[in-house]
This record gives sequence, C-alpha cells and structure tokens, in this order.
Amino acid sequence: MDNEPPLELMVWATRLIYSSDLACLMLWVADYLETLPLEVSLMWPPKMTPVNTLFFVLRYLPPIQFILSIALSVAAHYSPLSLCPARSTLVIVLITLGVLTSEGLLFLRVYAIAGSTKFLKIFLIVLGLSTGVPILFFVVKYQTGVEILDPPNEYIRCFQKTSNAKILAAVWGIVLGNEVLMMIMTCLAGYLRYRNSTSPLLEIFYKNGTAYFVAIAFVSGANIMASFLAQQHLYLTSTLQHTLHAIFATRMILHIRKTTHVNVTYAEPEYPLETLKWRQGSQSARDPMTTDHSSLTQV
Repeated sequence: MDNEPPLELMVWATRLIYSSDLACLMLWVADYLETLPLEVSLMWPPKMTPVNTLFFVLRYLPPIQFILSIALSVAAHYSPLSLCPARSTLVIVLITLGVLTSEGLLFLRVYAIAGSTKFLKIFLIVLGLSTGVPILFFVVKYQTGVEILDPPNEYIRCFQKTSNAKILAAVWGIVLGNEVLMMIMTCLAGYLRYRNSTSPLLEIFYKNGTAYFVAIAFVSGANIMASFLAQQHLYLTSTLQHTLHAIFATRMILHIRKTTHVNVTYAEPEYPLETLKWRQGSQSARDPMTTDHSSLTQV
C-alpha cells in the first residue's frame, strides 16, 4: 500500500477515464450524425469486400468500446475486482483493433492510388505483417505488466498502474512511421501517375488526406510523449487517437465513394476502391455533387 498513489490522484484518474470515454463518444456521435446520410447512400446495403469490411468494423468500433468501458466501470463499484482486469483488457484490445483496422484502410488507399500492382500488394502485405506483429507483441507485453490496485474506497475502482508504459511509445512510434511512409507514398504516386489528371479524387487524397495525416501524426506524437512524460494522460491520448483514426479513415472512404459516382442516389456500394484509375487530361467535374465519369476507368 505504501507505493500506491494518493487518494486524490486516484479520484482524478477515475474522473479522467469517464471524461475521456464520454468526450470521445460525443465526438464520434457528432461525426456519425453528420456522415450518416452519406453512409446510407453509399455503403448500404453492405457488400462483403475488404474495403467495406474494414469500413464497418472501424465505423462502429469506437462506440462499442466507450459504452462497454463506461458500463464496466460503473458495474465495478461494489463488485469483485475481477471486473477491472476484464475492462482493462477489453479496452486495450479494442483500441489495438481499431488502430490496426485504420492502418489497413490506409494501406488500401495507397494500393488504390499507386496502381494496384502485384509488387505493391506484396510490399504492403509484408509491411503490414512486419509492423503489425511487433505492435501486438508490445501491446501484450504492456498489458501483462498492468496491476489493478486494491481501492481504498468503494467508489474508486479499476485504478491500475504499470511499469511498462514506455513500451507503448514503441507502438505509437510504429504507427507514426507507417503514417509517414503511407503519406509519402501517396504524394509520390499521385504526382508521378496523375499529375496531368483533373479528377477531383486527387484533391481528396491531397487536401483531405494531408489534413487527416497531420491530425493523426500530432496525436501519435502526443501518445509517444505521454508514454515517457505524462503517463497519467495516456488513456486520454490513446482513446483520442483511436477515435480520430476511425473518423478520418471512414470519412476518407465516404469522400472517395461520393466522388467516384455520378450521383450518390445511384451509387454502387460494391464498387471496389482498388479499381479506380484516371485517364490523362480528363475534364474536372462541374458540379461538386457529380463527377465526370470520363475520367474514370475500371480495371
């Protein structure tokens, strides 16, 4: 008990967990309500394609995580401490799944814009495995070092400490490295292959993609710093990254689907992302709600 943090800190940390879950849930709800009409028009009825599968997993993972986290935290009061390890494990598993899923969508975006070649496919698969396996290893190593503290008060439950928090810096470092590499590959492929094209899809990849990359890279950097300097804020930065990853990745898919169809009313949800190519010198769309299909071909 001598090494346990003071009661005031435990109360503050408990409030931070609730506040983080609620804030990120509200952020997700706001984005969901804004983009729901596009989802219904462009993604429903769902089709079993890699892009659609990753989209729906990432789309609905954050609310599941936050609702379960809040429910288990509330249920833990006056309950056996066995609920706390379950909550801790569930949260880290869902965050990891969300980050890996968003990385998968990021890889598919590069695969689509860079030409969908066999070499690129093999490269991205190898890269995904060589970075995904270490991420899982570090996450498991971190979680095995988590210790649930016996609460000094029945209203303070599921307070945990770990000596392995710095391990998460490696996880977020790998994620940040992937993001930087994918952004560089996207920009290079877009410039080399489609610099003479006027397709509005390029604006999505460059303008929106750059904005999303900057935001995610900033939060990744915050996670790395929190792992070393402010471990008490690590839950906040991790859940925020998970939420932003989900929002930005799914928004990118919706933007692409919207642009690649003449009218969202006649959108084909099964239209695969990896079949998009541009002809050189095509005319740009005159209406922001429509796209000149002469600039698109299907492989």
